[in-house]
Amino acid sequence: MPDRLIGGSPALRKIRAALPRLALDHTPIVISGEAGVGKSLVASHIHSRSPFSLSRLEVINFSILSEREKRIKLLGGGESELTTTRRSLLELPTTVVLKHVDLITDQFMQESLAQFLKSKRIARPGLEKTRPLASRIIFTFTQTPVHLFREGQILPQLFEILRNFKAITIPPLRKRKEDIPLLAEHFLHKFYDKLHSLVNGQIPHVYGLTDRGNLEPSLAMVLVNHPWKENVLQLKAFIHSLITQTYGDAIQQSEKIEVSQMLLMLEEGREFSLRESISNIVDSVIERALDKYKGHQQKAAQMLGLTGRSVRRRNPQHSDL
Repeated sequence: MPDRLIGGSPALRKIRAALPRLALDHTPIVISGEAGVGKSLVASHIHSRSPFSLSRLEVINFSILSEREKRIKLLGGGESELTTTRRSLLELPTTVVLKHVDLITDQFMQESLAQFLKSKRIARPGLEKTRPLASRIIFTFTQTPVHLFREGQILPQLFEILRNFKAITIPPLRKRKEDIPLLAEHFLHKFYDKLHSLVNGQIPHVYGLTDRGNLEPSLAMVLVNHPWKENVLQLKAFIHSLITQTYGDAIQQSEKIEVSQMLLMLEEGREFSLRESISNIVDSVIERALDKYKGHQQKAAQMLGLTGRSVRRRNPQHSDL
């Protein structure tokens, strides 16, 4: 089950109230909002309450895939393109989240998607037989489809279809400030619970927090007045940074040590190689991604928006399983 939708603003209450009804509807949905507002979380909630809840939620993020991967995941492939026939993800009986469709630069792919949505049939390249569109599609955009259409990033035939789907717009955090203290408290308790299990129940004092692990009023005021350009994601990262980690965890996170070292050297006016420091951070993050996916380079590369070749070059000791 995904994390709860935390907040008491009118906008969030309205979204929460609509989720049960939207989950049972098979028609596509368009979710719009700035980066970090929680579009993926809302999509996960819809999927978890839908008839497809026992199936894996599929995500196609067009901002990080290669052109070939975009084409195969969306359109599928025939033997003329692949050694084996592969289904489009839209053929699967599950929820499929299409992120950043506006970043599809191949006009044919946008046209094909529009045709799929209209006919509810999938026509794989190189194959004559069509197959039913079995998935429930959720689109997520950082701008509304109207704006993207006016900017020429969505073709007219696709826009005409998108504009008729049910739409959810999630306001940025700066426009629902009443949600900020509630979110901060939620993340605070979540991270404290994790830390509690690591240090045998002895939680150290953290600046800005009461002994009971609640936000001090002065910190709450600072949080409410901050613009949070990256929205909930940035707020979550900030709260995480307040929580003291065990020494063992801290020493293993070399990318954080590298950033702290750079800032200290800047403060002290000492020279250092920015290129080398950034390279060290990239290597550390790639290593952590590989550990997360048990050495699988392609999965790690996709999560980081890199090519498999880039990951192999920096971490030749790992190989795909």
